[in-house]
Amino acid sequence: MDIKQLNTFLEVARTKSFTRTAENLYLTQPTVSNHVKSIEQELGVHLFVRSKKQISLTHAGLMFHGYAQRIIDEYNAMKSEVRRYTATQEGHLRIFASSVPRRFILPKLMQAFHEKYPETTFTITDSDSRMVIDNLLLGETDFGFTGAKYPAQRLHYDPVFSDRLVLVSNGNEHPKNGREWQLQELQPMRFILREQGSGTRNTLDTALKDAGLPEDYLTVIAYVEDTRSILEMVANGMGQAVVSDLEAQKGLEEGLYTAYPIEALSRPREFFFVHHSDHKNSAANRLFFTFVKEYFQDPANLPTHPAPEALEDMP
Repeated sequence: MDIKQLNTFLEVARTKSFTRTAENLYLTQPTVSNHVKSIEQELGVHLFVRSKKQISLTHAGLMFHGYAQRIIDEYNAMKSEVRRYTATQEGHLRIFASSVPRRFILPKLMQAFHEKYPETTFTITDSDSRMVIDNLLLGETDFGFTGAKYPAQRLHYDPVFSDRLVLVSNGNEHPKNGREWQLQELQPMRFILREQGSGTRNTLDTALKDAGLPEDYLTVIAYVEDTRSILEMVANGMGQAVVSDLEAQKGLEEGLYTAYPIEALSRPREFFFVHHSDHKNSAANRLFFTFVKEYFQDPANLPTHPAPEALEDMP
């Protein structure tokens, strides 16, 4: 049975007439009869007592009437709520973000969005770039911010800001003659790296591959999901790491470690605002989508990178 059949049944019960029901619902009388008959066949009971003088509900019909009315009431309430939700700014945003945009973009972005649309709530989930994309494809999140691009149907990537990866160490591993580090010179070091799936790890692995070096070329002593934990380990002398210059900035200012440029990673790495073509059906989602597009057009909203002199490139 379906909603149309339930509505037909309730109207017959109200009017006690198949003819008036057909007129009220703009149906033919045979259609009204078929709707009622279909429900009766599915339930295996008679819902109406039919006579020449009147139509009345059977005991089973009376019982069914209460359930049918509640179903229709809930259905109408659902339609009303969904329409209200899509017609106003009220709603809830689900956002997945990798570590760099979550720390350096989303706090300021979401504050600005909240000031303009205070009725819209949001949830931010920390994840690596691969998981951001997976959750977008599964419909578990509305929008994503990533440091890597994983092409997929119906996903759109809008570049919004950039950083660059640097080598961090608390030692004194200067390359000679003020050169940037070469990937081939990093093998003797002991590295603490991000896990597979992170944008940082993906960029480093791609650079190794482009240089003709195997994936296991670097000596890795640990894989850690949190960049701040990695930087604490570096500051404590456990090893070296390759991280975003934005992530390294605070420790550089505090003198906890030194950052060095790497030639193969010297080009800016883009971060993306990722959205699914099917996920902008609510008013809140449409508002956020438009807001983000406009927000990143203002250079004042982009994160500040470490000053060039903060990166050691001279012996």
